[in-house]
Amino acid sequence: MSSLKKEIIKDVTIFSGGNFAGKIILVFRGIITAKFLGPSMYGLWNALSIILTYSGQAHLGTLSALQKELPYYYAKGENDRAKAISNVVLSFEIITGVIIGLLLFITSFFLQASFALIVGLRVVAVLVLFQLIEYFYYTLLRSEKKFTVLSRLTILYSFTMVALIVPMVIFYGIYGLFTALLIMPLISIFFYTKHTDYCFKFVFNFSEIKRLIKIGYPIVSMILLYSLFRSIDKIMIVGFLGKVNLGYYSIAVMVNNFLFLAPSSIADSISPRMFGKLGEMDNTQGLNVYLIKPTITQAYFISVLTGLAVIAAEFVIKAFLIEYMVSFPLVIILCFGSFFVSIPLLTWSYLVALNKQRNMLPLFGLSILLSITLNYIFIKLGMGITGIAIGTAIASFFYGTSLLGYCALFCFKGIKQRAIFFLKVYSPLFYMLAVVLLINRIFSLYSLLLDNALLCALSKTIILMLFSSPLFFYINKTMGVLTLFCALFKRKTHAG
Repeated sequence: MSSLKKEIIKDVTIFSGGNFAGKIILVFRGIITAKFLGPSMYGLWNALSIILTYSGQAHLGTLSALQKELPYYYAKGENDRAKAISNVVLSFEIITGVIIGLLLFITSFFLQASFALIVGLRVVAVLVLFQLIEYFYYTLLRSEKKFTVLSRLTILYSFTMVALIVPMVIFYGIYGLFTALLIMPLISIFFYTKHTDYCFKFVFNFSEIKRLIKIGYPIVSMILLYSLFRSIDKIMIVGFLGKVNLGYYSIAVMVNNFLFLAPSSIADSISPRMFGKLGEMDNTQGLNVYLIKPTITQAYFISVLTGLAVIAAEFVIKAFLIEYMVSFPLVIILCFGSFFVSIPLLTWSYLVALNKQRNMLPLFGLSILLSITLNYIFIKLGMGITGIAIGTAIASFFYGTSLLGYCALFCFKGIKQRAIFFLKVYSPLFYMLAVVLLINRIFSLYSLLLDNALLCALSKTIILMLFSSPLFFYINKTMGVLTLFCALFKRKTHAG
């Protein structure tokens, strides 16, 4: 195995491992929150979270430019230049965060809404600034390839969040959640600053900000359109079906977000190396190694994870969230549909490295239009949140296929090679979908097993893992992931 492949797999394993551990802890928090808030208040908070999704891009592309420039200048050995850019970006983020926060806070005084919604909007107004600062330090540590530090911080942060939020929600409901959410970013920022040598200096350089926006604006435009694509289903549910239905739908979204962690961790681990390579060579040759095999490998891994997530979600809903049982069909639809959104994440960095990011904008626009059209049609047909999930899954398939197809134009010369690439990426998902449907069909014939949620989940997991063995074999054969993971585990065990 090449040293580059070992380094990539090691980074992904460490970073993803920490993120997975942290996310599992946060899923527990999500279950408690959904249980004690109920569908209505849980839906209200998820509606407010949409505002945070969009306000997170208040940096206007400067942070997106930083994600590209830091690894580039680090690779060139120009650390002072990297530090100067970092100061400008954080200074600009503080300014924009304060402005947007004030606008939201003032708006809350003119709303004719429930007291909980007004308080929630004021909390979001404060969180806008905190979120931007968190994003900055995360980008800084990631660009420095401090994946072990990020992994440990993620786990520590997740434990702290659960320890704070769970009792606050149990005793004080939605207002306890609001209070905890105001405290957590301060703890997070404290953790980040303790693990970096970066010392902030306020610098407002208009010409540098203008240059960074010019670089990052196409990227942040993509992110905004992507955020709209990812949230249009929730926006339409709030508008047409109400916050209670959003509460039910949000359970499926929570599972979906957990699955999204794997490809995002892989992309976050590989992207700095891709841009670093670009800085070393000053050309785009040799970047395919960071895209093709990692994309195929993660397709196999995520397919297995999707099947396991569906089984786990069914158990959790039956055992702890029975009032959300209507959410389970949505879990299946959204989990398998999200595959087509999560797999192309690496293509973003690849296309940015090729300076082709502007060409992605029409694709996002078409995907959003398709999602809105399908969701509206299904709502009018009386299909409710199930129709929204189906429409979102179809639009996701269009998005993922189009984006991978565009990248394939640069990676492969012939149509046959591109077709083989798509076959390798999509075949494990459809195989896993068939396995999940088969298992559910078999178990539907045995009502005795279905009465015991834990026994049912364990039995399904064993069967699914047996069916998944060919996928694990392929992953290890092509990338040696399992072999290296075992070696890393043994090394840590002996070291302990």
